[in-house]
Amino acid sequence: MIIIQGILFILLLTAIAIYFRYFSHQIIGRIIVLAMGCVLFIFILFPPTANYVAWSLGIGRGVDLIFYLAHAFMLIIVGLLYIKLKEQQSILTELIRKIAIEFSRQKTDGK
Repeated sequence: MIIIQGILFILLLTAIAIYFRYFSHQIIGRIIVLAMGCVLFIFILFPPTANYVAWSLGIGRGVDLIFYLAHAFMLIIVGLLYIKLKEQQSILTELIRKIAIEFSRQKTDGK
């Protein structure tokens, strides 16, 4: 194993661990990250595999394939994070409404 493979392997493990620890609460997100991790582990441990898959798909080099996949996966992750943000905004809006209604009831009851 060359040095860059070891570094990439450690970075990938760290990224997956951070994702599962702090970001993943949906099963679809976990499945996507696990699939990405498996593909990247294979490409890191067996670099010629990336070239073979790239050639099979009509892409010139394995590095180009990894670059394209990385962008596609990042778009998926951004989409999942956007969905999570919208859910949190909805929850926050509902909570603020309930607090405002309760506050206005307390004000009118106190008069």
